[in-house]
Amino acid sequence: MQVFGLAPEATPCAKEEDEQCFLWPCNVVTWCAWYDVQTQWRFGMSGATGLDYAGVRAYLDEHGHQGEDRREIFRGIQAA
Repeated sequence: MQVFGLAPEATPCAKEEDEQCFLWPCNVVTWCAWYDVQTQWRFGMSGATGLDYAGVRAYLDEHGHQGEDRREIFRGIQAA
C-alpha cells in the first residue's frame, strides 16, 4: 500500500482492529498468490513500477498452477 502512496489506515480493513475483511472463496487462491509475489516488484528511479511477470510466472510454475486456473490467477494478479 505504501508503494502506491496509501497509508495503512486508508484501507477499509484498517478502520478498527476488530473489523475484518472477507474474500469471496473464488478469490482466495489469487489473493494468496498476489500476496506471495510481493517480493517481485520492479523499482525504478521513481519507485515501484510494477510486478516482474517473469517472477510471477516462476511462482505459478513452482506452485503447480496450470491451464485455465493459472491464467485466471495471473489475470487476477494483474488486476490487483
